[in-house]
Amino acid sequence: MTVIYYTEINLICIIILLLFATQMRYKSGRLSADGRTFSLILWTTVVMCASDMVAEICRGQFFMGARLFIELSNMIFYEAVSAISFLWKVYVFVKLKIIKNYKEELFPWMIPFIIISIVTLINPFTNWLFTIDENNLYTREVGVYFHWIISWAYLVITNIIVAYKIVQERDKKKRKEIIPLLFFIIAPVIAAVIQMLFYGVGCYQVGITISIVVVSLTEQNNQILTDALTGLSNRYGFNKYCENYMQHHSETKLFLMMIDINNFKQVNDRFSHLEGDRALVDVADAVRQSCEEATSKLFVCRYGGDEFLIAGCDCVQDEIMDLKTRIHENLEGKNASENYPYALSVSIGTATGTCFNSDDIDRVLRIADEAMYAEKEQSKDKRAEMPLKG
Repeated sequence: MTVIYYTEINLICIIILLLFATQMRYKSGRLSADGRTFSLILWTTVVMCASDMVAEICRGQFFMGARLFIELSNMIFYEAVSAISFLWKVYVFVKLKIIKNYKEELFPWMIPFIIISIVTLINPFTNWLFTIDENNLYTREVGVYFHWIISWAYLVITNIIVAYKIVQERDKKKRKEIIPLLFFIIAPVIAAVIQMLFYGVGCYQVGITISIVVVSLTEQNNQILTDALTGLSNRYGFNKYCENYMQHHSETKLFLMMIDINNFKQVNDRFSHLEGDRALVDVADAVRQSCEEATSKLFVCRYGGDEFLIAGCDCVQDEIMDLKTRIHENLEGKNASENYPYALSVSIGTATGTCFNSDDIDRVLRIADEAMYAEKEQSKDKRAEMPLKG
């Protein structure tokens, strides 16, 4: 019965992990540094599950090479557990851009992992972590607590760092994206406690698999709602904002601000699409910074192409004018500090209205869009061509 239990549990975890690994490969294309690290965590967990399954199948058996299989599978399991903990720290460091020089800055963090790897490798000679008796049965030894301390230290320290970053982060959207990283440790902690209290019950791999699924789904949800280039929310995110507005704030006036980059096509045509991407990112930064400086809680997204949109509830006219001024000032600051071969500028249109349904929101959006194009037309003669610096 125990063999069947271990086999079923590990096979289910492996199948789930392989499904997510396949999805990552086909959906993401060439993975980023944090994506590659997370993929490595995923595959290491697959190895951990497979080794745990082999160890249980071979436990107490006496076929040729049984003892070797038991010894190796348990060594691989221990190595995989510590590797997952260390790789999670690396993933968080890369994800939050805590380190820049991976080789130099990561090496001190690698030392405990290297030590525990050496301890695992020489276990057949020391029997410090575990022993295999004459009946080919596994028994954990005192060194297993040293292994647990190091493995859990990585996870706990990483959580402390994540909590610190959450407190320091001013951008509410980024803070919301960081918070789920705190939850990675929860399922493994519960599983580890059960495994320590009930000797012979293996469920640590279940805890890790649950955490991987949670992080993967959270990341996918963020990707659905986020514009990949600028890091702002996208139009789908705006639709979600509107749904929330109609459910909870429909009694308040909705404020919308449409922003369009002037003569953006000329940036792409004259200076390349890479320069166009740079312009989009810098305008997005200026708009984001302006919203962070506002007193009201504002939503900002890349609405499409070179258009950006800001939304808020019950914003008074003075706030709206101040926001508009800040956007222009922040762009002027970028023009002064950045080495653009042109001058960035935007046209802005605003509108407010009480909205009870999507038709009302479309009406306010259309008014803001028309106001934005009216401003663009007023200054068209001045910006017939993309202004060059100098």
